[in-house]
Amino acid sequence: TPQGIVGSLLFGAEQHHGMLYPEIVVRVSHIKEVSFGQHHVVFSGRGRLQDDPVEVKVTARDGANRNEPDHFSIKCHNPKGEVVFFASGELFAGDIKVGRDQ
Repeated sequence: TPQGIVGSLLFGAEQHHGMLYPEIVVRVSHIKEVSFGQHHVVFSGRGRLQDDPVEVKVTARDGANRNEPDHFSIKCHNPKGEVVFFASGELFAGDIKVGRDQ
């Protein structure tokens, strides 16, 4: 893994129809690239959208130091390079922390 970073991602989302929750599930099992900014992190890797293979790019922004909400976005491309899933928005639960503990 890059820069000695290890981790994985499990993302679940509801679409507010149907009976399955979460309806959208993205798993990232292999991180290829990671970059850190002062208040954000971007990483990408191979994963799965439901059972289909995808390339995933995630951006997480910590808004605490600027009195802004935390923000998260995720984009999935299929092997043809087509966007097959995208979600972005402010966190309504949880807390993104980017940076060193003080």
